[in-house]
Amino acid sequence: MSFERLLRIPLDRVGVLIGKKGETKARIEESCAVTLSIDGQSGEVNVRSTSVEADPFRAANVVEAIARGFSPPRALKLLDPEKALEVLDIRDYAGKSENSMARIKGRIIGLHGKSRRVIEELTKCDVSVYGKTVAIIGTGRIGLAMIKKCVGFDMNMLCYDPAYENHEYIKGIQQLKDLRHKLGLFSEKTWIKYVTFADALQGADYVSVHVPLLREGESRTPTFHLFNESTLRMMRPTAYLINTSRGPVVDEKALYKAIKENWIAGAALDVFESEPLSADSPLRDPAIADRCRLFHHFASGGKITRLSPDPNKGMAGRTVQGLIDVLEGNYGGDISKMPYVVNKEAFTKKGAS
Repeated sequence: MSFERLLRIPLDRVGVLIGKKGETKARIEESCAVTLSIDGQSGEVNVRSTSVEADPFRAANVVEAIARGFSPPRALKLLDPEKALEVLDIRDYAGKSENSMARIKGRIIGLHGKSRRVIEELTKCDVSVYGKTVAIIGTGRIGLAMIKKCVGFDMNMLCYDPAYENHEYIKGIQQLKDLRHKLGLFSEKTWIKYVTFADALQGADYVSVHVPLLREGESRTPTFHLFNESTLRMMRPTAYLINTSRGPVVDEKALYKAIKENWIAGAALDVFESEPLSADSPLRDPAIADRCRLFHHFASGGKITRLSPDPNKGMAGRTVQGLIDVLEGNYGGDISKMPYVVNKEAFTKKGAS
């Protein structure tokens, strides 16, 4: 008896479904006697079976659970015949109001995920409140570039910057989002807004870090170990941390504990507290290898990135433009608004508040 079912999952969940070296996909196929054909471009997943022993419906449930935000270990619990998946549409309870939906999601999750944990303990169920929301921590030049890229993924965006909020840019991005929806390029309206640091961590499915490294005493808004045990606990248990800024912005011991104890779903890093990353770093623990991806800082290795005189493309151009902005007093002489001046704390008088 043959069976075939076509599912569509969010593109950001394709890698999660496949798993490290294809392990999650293989586990589903082996346990349910099915074949999963995954299109990484469209997010389409074809579940096929030809064996009478196959359980394609259970396989489809696991795929759907991963698509809805469950981590693989939680989703794979559905391989147990005693487990079932039920999807509730929050819009049935909140209506289509974005504010109402956000409020109900927040209440289900609760501060530091406490409400969710209480619900899970009382009902003996695993709960996932899923949506494509990314938090951009740091909205300087690189953070704004990241925001522009996220528009193409039709993601909701929570922005936080301790030094300067570029509301004009955010307003323009919202207009672009509204236009995409109006033209029918995306079926749901998406939004972008500035929020507090805590709200950004608590409301995001992905937290992308783009801040400079500022230590205590160097700035009124230090970023050294900005992500520590306290702040990592604010994140959702289904959320991922992505750090491509500076290594010491993240407390690696706290991050290891957060991944190991499932405070968060995982992390991806291409910068480390000490580089190169030591062989005995806890982040290299094989037990978390499928949820902690480690890369070298390769994005800046290209010729154009290093040498182009265009400040929007090359480090050389940005260095020169930063110097010009300071000397000519551009941006009204406000250092905090100069996008190519990285170490803005150097212009703060010692002892000044």
